[in-house]
Amino acid sequence: MIKLAVMGAAHIHMPGYVQALKERTDVVVTAIWDHDITRAQKYANEMNSCVVVNMIEALQSADSILVCAETDRHLAIVA
Repeated sequence: MIKLAVMGAAHIHMPGYVQALKERTDVVVTAIWDHDITRAQKYANEMNSCVVVNMIEALQSADSILVCAETDRHLAIVA
């Protein structure tokens, strides 16, 4: 099972990513982080996951990440 953290939920394709992840049987979304807690909670509810307010906590919960934050936030997430 792949443990995936979603880092940001602002990407225009996020609804499609949510649907694709829900259809996967080999992936579990361990956490969703976004600077907008309301947006993070919306997608966490849809994927039966949890919201974390600390980016490091999200990163530590997963084997891999999906970066869906605004482009200007990417460096802070991956650096």
